[in-house]
Amino acid sequence: MDGVTHRAARRRTCFCPGVAIRTEPQLGEQVGGTGIAEKPEEASTSKSSRQATARRGLFYGWWIVLSSGALACLGAGCFYYGLSAFFLPLANQFGWSRTLTSTAFALHRLEGGVLAPLVGFAFDRLGPRKLVTIGVLGAGGGFVVLSTIESFAGFVAAVLLMSAGFSSGFSGVGMATVANWFVRKRTTALGLLMAGAGVGGMLVPVVAWLIEVTGWRTAGLVVGVTIWVVGLPLSLVMHHRPEDVGMLPDGDLTPTASSSRSAPDRKAHEESASTRQALRSSAFWLVAIASSLAMVAQSAVMVHLLPFITTIGVPATIAASAVAGLTVVSIVGRVGFGYIGDHLSKKLVLAFLYCMQIGGLAVLAVLDDVWLLIPFLALYAPAYGGAVPLRASVIGEHFGRRSFGAIQGLMMGCTSLAGMLGPILAGWSFDVTGSYSTAFWLLAATTMLAVPTILAMPRPDRRAR
Repeated sequence: MDGVTHRAARRRTCFCPGVAIRTEPQLGEQVGGTGIAEKPEEASTSKSSRQATARRGLFYGWWIVLSSGALACLGAGCFYYGLSAFFLPLANQFGWSRTLTSTAFALHRLEGGVLAPLVGFAFDRLGPRKLVTIGVLGAGGGFVVLSTIESFAGFVAAVLLMSAGFSSGFSGVGMATVANWFVRKRTTALGLLMAGAGVGGMLVPVVAWLIEVTGWRTAGLVVGVTIWVVGLPLSLVMHHRPEDVGMLPDGDLTPTASSSRSAPDRKAHEESASTRQALRSSAFWLVAIASSLAMVAQSAVMVHLLPFITTIGVPATIAASAVAGLTVVSIVGRVGFGYIGDHLSKKLVLAFLYCMQIGGLAVLAVLDDVWLLIPFLALYAPAYGGAVPLRASVIGEHFGRRSFGAIQGLMMGCTSLAGMLGPILAGWSFDVTGSYSTAFWLLAATTMLAVPTILAMPRPDRRAR
């Protein structure tokens, strides 16, 4: 490589100030500040040297994680967890039974199940920025509509509009985007992203306080406008794939900067399964079934935990703090098990997390004192939180990046449809028996079935990344 002139790589400036993305590094560029042109044999000597060379400032993928995490925080705090704060005020004002009120919450799962595959296919073709913009507008609009409702039909319409927005542009899109930007550190990155959803749970007491002070109509309007103001700027940070801005996953060097990159390394970034291939695999269906069985319980807990805690004499604002506690503790699982999932068998970790969830549901089934919430949170929260990034990472590990959005969308469609059963079951159980105990035992049983299902999953094809 003697005689090759050292040339500076061209850079493209991204939305984030101070972050430059390399687009076409040139052969012979200085490596690691040594002033020595990289030789072909040196480029493939070790993964660590390749990683060290790529790090010139913060990899832009981490900005994607931050933006996606903020969207997850907004979605969880306002909708996935926060909407439960509207449950009792609406049921009490309009005289709805818990089964009827739960039906509206379940319908958003049905809509999410229908939309998730469509959003997944749209993501692979349009990228995240347009979807996030559409989703933010729809989600905020749903809360604005909620502030004006006068009937159950109006409530259903508001929830469906919210659901369409959150399904189109929040956590699902964020996970698909992050999965495209990372390979080696995928589960860790997804765990950090979903930690944002855990932080979002801290907004539930704020929403409950806002409802108590201003009424649920004003609270709905404030939440809707907040989603618009915060969410729209976050969409500008999103980029579909690192290749779109001249990079590779994990911040690795581009092929033009290291044309001698080994064939196995190149294949690790390029080979992926198609959607059709994924649907023909046992791995897809085993993960989908296991996740769906667990989601039946998870959706019921998210909708009914706050109303359930009030049945033992705890005020709604304090009960909202317990919901926030669940989401905050779940951060430990999202980050911790995300890291563990990059180093151990993902299916074994998932099976362990499902066992922890079973223990937490058993505690809820016998809970008659507020202090029993502590063992429930210790068991259920980190397990619930850790399962989310692991499931997404399993998809990437088995099927790669090319059709990740569509494959994840199809799987989320399955889990969303299953998730609509949980809230209805729990609401019906309370209306019939005056207690949630029977429902929680049944939910523990469905989660128990997820354990052998996930353990039956085959090993991934290592070429699919």
